[in-house]
Amino acid sequence: MKSFFKRYVFVILSSIVAVALLVLGLYLFNYRTERIVTNVAENFTSEKAESIGKAISNKLSGDLRALNGSLELYESINLKNLAEIKNTLVLSRGVGSFRTIMVATLEGDAVDNDGFFWGNVSSETFFKKAVEGEAYISDLLTIPNYPVDIIVAAFPIMRSNRVAAVCCGVWDRNVFTDILDSSAGQSNSVSFLLTKTGSVLASSDRKANLSSLGDTGYFAVEGDWKTRGSAIPFERTRIFDREETVFFKYNVEGDEKFTVITPVEGFEWVLAVVLPDDAIARELKPMAGYITVLILCIAVSFALVLFAIVMLIRSDLGTVKRNENFALASLQNQIVVFDYDHVKKRLELAGNYDLIVGNRNPVFGDGEERELLNRIHDEDKAVRDMILSAGGQLDTQINAEARILCEDGEYHWFKMKANIVRGLEGRVKGLVGNLTNVDEHFNEAQELKHKAEIDPLTGLLNKGAFSSLVQKKLAEAGEGSVYALYMIDIDNFKNVNDTLGHAIGDKVIADVATKIGLVFSDRDCIGRIGGDEFSVLLLLSPDSRHAGQRIVEDKAYRLCKRMDEVYSDGVNDVHVSLSVGVSSFPQDGETYEELYRRADAALYAAKHSGKNQSCIYRSGAQ
Repeated sequence: MKSFFKRYVFVILSSIVAVALLVLGLYLFNYRTERIVTNVAENFTSEKAESIGKAISNKLSGDLRALNGSLELYESINLKNLAEIKNTLVLSRGVGSFRTIMVATLEGDAVDNDGFFWGNVSSETFFKKAVEGEAYISDLLTIPNYPVDIIVAAFPIMRSNRVAAVCCGVWDRNVFTDILDSSAGQSNSVSFLLTKTGSVLASSDRKANLSSLGDTGYFAVEGDWKTRGSAIPFERTRIFDREETVFFKYNVEGDEKFTVITPVEGFEWVLAVVLPDDAIARELKPMAGYITVLILCIAVSFALVLFAIVMLIRSDLGTVKRNENFALASLQNQIVVFDYDHVKKRLELAGNYDLIVGNRNPVFGDGEERELLNRIHDEDKAVRDMILSAGGQLDTQINAEARILCEDGEYHWFKMKANIVRGLEGRVKGLVGNLTNVDEHFNEAQELKHKAEIDPLTGLLNKGAFSSLVQKKLAEAGEGSVYALYMIDIDNFKNVNDTLGHAIGDKVIADVATKIGLVFSDRDCIGRIGGDEFSVLLLLSPDSRHAGQRIVEDKAYRLCKRMDEVYSDGVNDVHVSLSVGVSSFPQDGETYEELYRRADAALYAAKHSGKNQSCIYRSGAQ
């Protein structure tokens, strides 16, 4: 009784201290609320602006990298022939988030990958800059007969260190408007994307007049600008030319504004977020009242929880009887213990059962036990039948494995060990046992299977796994499917091992695997089928069938070009290149064996013709 009294007094004192701390916290929260709200407003808005600027910078950088990487598409075509340029531009669809990709000849005649002829763009600044060898991003442009305002990123296409043509990625300004819309902080704020000269590129206000802002409107500013921790003098001629985020308040004809300007990292652009001076304060002040109410509710809830703890302590001082059946099962080091009463149709769980039923009451009856048993996978229904028909079991134990649908929506493997409980007359009363989650063992088996299929040096499929996957792909090929099988062999590889050593030989193998991955996509099947031999199954979509041969040849050409290198140990040099043979499905064969044999014949022809080249199998070739 003394122990109970001490615990009861401790709980009461803890409750008083907790309530006192909550009241003190409430007082401190309300103390000087105005300063807190102001600081939150400034920090929230500036951080939000910086995050939007970062999103735009990432979008621009990713698009420009993708556009620059696509320039190799034009390395082997006639850049004076618009028709040939137009056909090649089809391959650039889906590059970045550009509305279209456009290529202009040195005379300024331009066409894009939608087949739209832009006329002559030689008078445009972006064209002139690119012809001078400079990558350039334009201001907002209006092009005659083009449906939307655009921003153009222009890159020179180089041939023999000279500009041969101009490749342009064309952004619809709505791309940036959508970013500003989706990232908006307050409903009454307006975001602008501008050049550092004040030219507006996009705005979250779709009705905004996108012209140079000048000295009036949102940015008629006087006084000093504040930064995080200091103030800097206002200079009208450098309103956007800042390397750090700045914010300030100003008044235009009685309209008070709060503005944040932050640079878009890596570009000559800035982001400006403009909102009424007291906008965030108006939103946060009611929030302070809500938080006050919330703290009071938490205090009351905390008091109720403490009261419940007191009641539980009192209950705990009573008799706590452990079920003998659970004691028996607990000897087996279980994760989840179960007791199924066959007579009452009642199922009770104990232990770590959260994965299976979550935080539900672990006692199931009145038909609920059947719903839980139905979570056992249909393919493992024999286990469910054993539990339900325990009365017909002559054995004293059940050992089985089954998949159970758990609260995370996934099936997990469990190993069940159960004892059949019988009464004095030998009648079955139920089952008691445990479930052990054995997913880890199955995952280990899957990992071992994965390791058996993967070449450890390159991470590619090994010969057996590649062969099986290709045969499966060919068997599943539908009408109109077009595939190509590439056989790839490293030229002079024996010289690498003999002259430079096996360590550099392994590096060559890994480099080839990497460069094959750069030419082909994740949906293609790539494997290492021998010491210095690789193979790829190129999967072409049905809608690219008319351009399939050109794509096949282009990838073979790019493979040879990428791996034309010299490796050295500091003393000796070995020139390493690739020879490639290609066969096509279905015209060259409908099975892996046929395609392999004919691609290998084409590879032999490429080797025989001098190496460092590709050969496409033709009917009748030996």
